[in-house]
Amino acid sequence: MVVIDEFDRVRREEKTAFAELLKNIGTQVEDFRLIFCGIGANVEEMLGEHGSTGRMFETVEVEKLSHDKLWQIIQSATAPLGVSIEQGILMRIGIISDGFPHFVHLIGECLIYAMLDDDAVVSKCERQHFETALSEALQKTEPYLRKMYTMATEKTKLQSEYEEALWALADRTETRRKLDDIEASYKRIAEQRKTKGGAKPTVMARNSLNHRLLRLREDNHANVVLGHGSGRFSFREGVMRGYVRLRAETEGVELSPEIVS
Repeated sequence: MVVIDEFDRVRREEKTAFAELLKNIGTQVEDFRLIFCGIGANVEEMLGEHGSTGRMFETVEVEKLSHDKLWQIIQSATAPLGVSIEQGILMRIGIISDGFPHFVHLIGECLIYAMLDDDAVVSKCERQHFETALSEALQKTEPYLRKMYTMATEKTKLQSEYEEALWALADRTETRRKLDDIEASYKRIAEQRKTKGGAKPTVMARNSLNHRLLRLREDNHANVVLGHGSGRFSFREGVMRGYVRLRAETEGVELSPEIVS
């Protein structure tokens, strides 16, 4: 048995070789099992243009963890310490994590250390502990995610526009989002930044936002976004959406995906 994890990170051209392997391996090796794990809406999205190969597999869908399950991860660690975390902070951690326990563990660990490092005896998590935890979590995130984000946004003087385009795409839970919905998210995000004094008073026009998203599909912008035609976009890797949400939150921008309990 061979298990291949994070198969969604395999590029399209490499999936061609995997498709050929799958078609031929059954005639070459007896009693052999392959398990592919990855993030995708369906088998076709996982295998790319070679979705027909999916007929050889039994698919097992693993749903994202609900927010109350994500909160329990942190509460199970803080309860024995006699520390309480208000619901608002738990909700923000659940939203940032996008259903990935990895981000919950990361932020939760940094949150506990932020409270332990406080000069005072802490029995309740305060906003400053949460903000410290976000900054620490950002530094401890997987290096390849930081590198991809940097390549996607910092190659030009338009860094803030590329960042806001990514934040807008990450603003909801849908795997693929329409440009109309992304634009609505972008306008709310731009208004948040203006209110905080961190953005210019005007916002990008719709065609400029669309152009930024199209550029984010290119290799020189780390190819972090996929286009699906008819003005629909998604993240190439689902885990990148969680990292983008963490970056936005660190910059004081609260994204607001739907809460699912």
